[in-house]
This record gives sequence, C-alpha cells and structure tokens, in this order.
Amino acid sequence: MLTAEEREQMVELGYTEEEVTEMRVELADAVLKRGTRRPWGDSPMPEAWRDPIRTAAAAGEGMQQPVASDGSSSGEVSQVATVIGLFLGIFAFTAAAVFFTARPVPETIEYTLTSGR
Repeated sequence: MLTAEEREQMVELGYTEEEVTEMRVELADAVLKRGTRRPWGDSPMPEAWRDPIRTAAAAGEGMQQPVASDGSSSGEVSQVATVIGLFLGIFAFTAAAVFFTARPVPETIEYTLTSGR
C-alpha cells in the first residue's frame, strides 16, 4: 500500500494515477527507491507490471451483486428475510425472558385474627 506522499512522487516521475493505483506494490517500491521515471514513453503500462487484484478493484469488478436470471431482485428478498429474522429473534428473546423469569404465584394463605387469650 502506498502512502499519499509516495503516490505523489510516482506521479512526479511521470506515472498516471491509474498506473499508480494498478501497479504491483513491489514494483512501485523499487520505482520509488531508484527514482525510475516512466520507462515506456507513450505506450501503456505492461500487463506484467499490473496487479490483477488491484486492477479489478479499480475497475469495480466484484463489487456488484449479480442480477438474478429470473428478473427478480435478490436484494429485496434478502432485506425481507432480514426483517423477518429480526422480528422472530425479538419475539423468541421476549418469550424466553418471560418464561424463565416468571415465578409461580404462591397459594393464598388465609390469616385469621385470634385474641391472645
């Protein structure tokens, strides 16, 4: 991971923001240590220099849920399931709390007043 200062140094060496974002970290470290200016002129950065994971992340790949093939939105279904699960959990917790804290009502004891004689 590059710091903002290191990113700025790479831009000063002629690399584009996209190249800095997608470049393999070990190569970026070597570029900074050696002060290597962008060596390939107007050509794009070679694929061997690109980190495929960082490239995919920069493109936003893998960040979206796939659309269901039947046209329904799986996001809505999972939200409904989450809400139902939440209410069922609250109900179960409340029922358990009432069941385990309820005490049996003692039988009524009758007291009579008697004289002390």
